[in-house]
Amino acid sequence: MKQYIEVLEQTPRLVREIVDSAADVDRRQGDFFSIRESVAHLRDIDALGYEPRLRLMLKEEHPTLADVDGARVAVARDYATLPIEPELAELERSRAASMALLKTLDESALDRTAELETVGRVTLRQLLERWITHDSEHLAEMRGLAE
Repeated sequence: MKQYIEVLEQTPRLVREIVDSAADVDRRQGDFFSIRESVAHLRDIDALGYEPRLRLMLKEEHPTLADVDGARVAVARDYATLPIEPELAELERSRAASMALLKTLDESALDRTAELETVGRVTLRQLLERWITHDSEHLAEMRGLAE
């Protein structure tokens, strides 16, 4: 559990470092989100996806976890117009709440299962790995835009 927490709790700090170092948070490259849009997306995936999924997996036996249609949410919230600081603050809040919850668990919790819409059966371990992969992909994109 500790290895997942160590990686996941770094993301908000890394995002803030990228935002602070970027000359233009609205620069886009191809079909990727801008840095501003990525911050809003990461916030939504945490607050609407992973945080409630985690809570549900720990509360219920083999719950069904809703998918988050990131493209639909991006359009509905018009990410390009959102101020970064409130989005980043909410990402920090949501991630801290999830990490605090994870820190209360022992290793056996990693075997808890759920049905993730559009994916199928997942363990908590697999959900955390998906979360880390998602963060890593967006951090890499954001770093590329900040350079």
